[in-house]
Amino acid sequence: MFVTKFNPVHVLSVTLLILLSNVTPSQAQTTVTGTLGTVVSSQAATVSNLDLSNRSLSSIPPFNNPSSLQEVDLSNNHISYLNGSAFAQLVNLEDLNLRNNLISTITVDVFSKLSKLRFLDLAENSLTDLPDNLFMHNGNLTELRLGLNNISAIGRKTFTGLSSLQKLFLNNGGLSDIDSLSFAPLVNVEEIYLQDNNIINLPRNAFHGLQNLKIIDLRGNSLLSAECNCDQLGICVGTEVQSFSVTILFTCLNETHEINMTCQAIATSENCAINNNMYILAIVLSIILLILTVLLLVLYRYRTNLQVWFITRYQCCRSGRVEDKPYDVFIYNSSEDQGLVVRELAPGLEKRGFKLCLEYRDFPVGACIASTIIESVEASRRTVLILSQSFVDCEWCALAFKASHQQMLKDKQRRIVVITLDGPKLDNVDKDLQFFLGTNECLKWGEPQFWDKLSFALSGVGRGAMHRNMPSDIDLKHL
Repeated sequence: MFVTKFNPVHVLSVTLLILLSNVTPSQAQTTVTGTLGTVVSSQAATVSNLDLSNRSLSSIPPFNNPSSLQEVDLSNNHISYLNGSAFAQLVNLEDLNLRNNLISTITVDVFSKLSKLRFLDLAENSLTDLPDNLFMHNGNLTELRLGLNNISAIGRKTFTGLSSLQKLFLNNGGLSDIDSLSFAPLVNVEEIYLQDNNIINLPRNAFHGLQNLKIIDLRGNSLLSAECNCDQLGICVGTEVQSFSVTILFTCLNETHEINMTCQAIATSENCAINNNMYILAIVLSIILLILTVLLLVLYRYRTNLQVWFITRYQCCRSGRVEDKPYDVFIYNSSEDQGLVVRELAPGLEKRGFKLCLEYRDFPVGACIASTIIESVEASRRTVLILSQSFVDCEWCALAFKASHQQMLKDKQRRIVVITLDGPKLDNVDKDLQFFLGTNECLKWGEPQFWDKLSFALSGVGRGAMHRNMPSDIDLKHL
């Protein structure tokens, strides 16, 4: 195996010289071109180890005959950026050292061609985060060093693909956020070093399922649960089916100073199952709460329709109090809308068991209209107003509303039901009526479920109300 060292020379601005065994000095100098030479000698194919450390490199150099390289050392340089083309041709690379550079940006495909990589050192750089699935194609990697960076969070896809990893170093950085599934892909990991970070809360299940785990180093963190008692550490490790010993190193605070503790955690199905049950219970309760919230919102949104449905189908929710009045409903409308009342509205209500007071039928001939309107309102349990533009323009219609509104305020009961026909302009409406329309729901003639909604609005005044026990010949002229 040949280990190639690069040394600076001062020939034609050349800064690197590649020396190969069995190559004469004159041959070696002819292999250097530009500011960074490439190997063109036939002997280059035998080179497997390449040392480019401490060369002040700001970018990855081109590699000649890269398929022969198995180890590349680029540590202690000034490299700041890694993209997919940097190592694309190093298909047999097993050892890559990028320690102590200025690397702050890594593209997700930078290591995608390095399927044989076993060792990767990215420590002492300027990394703040790692792309998801960065190591997806590095299934043979056994040691990964990411310490001394500024990585604050590890997501659940950060280590996807690292099924052979045995040692993970994430020490001496700004790590504070760890997902409960961050380490789940590391099924063969033996040692995890997380010391000297900013970890305050560690998911209890963070190491669950890692059956080969032997060392967890959490020293130098501020775990809230880390009392100076191994039994109170609260970390679940291992699997459901196997018991084994795990060394957990952590820092706790007693009454005077910090203490580094070592615990031998015995992973059992019992201590992990408890947490799993709590996790499942939390999920179930969250789902139930979500369903109840949605159900309440739906009930509130369609509360009127539901009330209508129950009353019209099951005759429930009616008021138990029935007033002793001769009429169930007093209907008042303009003369232009009388045809609608005669042909459809009045027959429909009477068919449903309501006793009606109608102007064209029940008002005494020659009586004072104003007095008769007031008497009709007082003699009826509800007043139905047919609201149209002609109603708004009608003086007697305005009186009918005022009388029924006054009676409603007096009795402190909802007595007025408004049925709109053509939606009159509000600027033409009496102020009291306008306020009433703005604060109460109105029925629209011909809308879906109109008769059910009208029956609901009139609930408690028909079908067995006390008017059935009153003399049938009573009318307004006797009041």
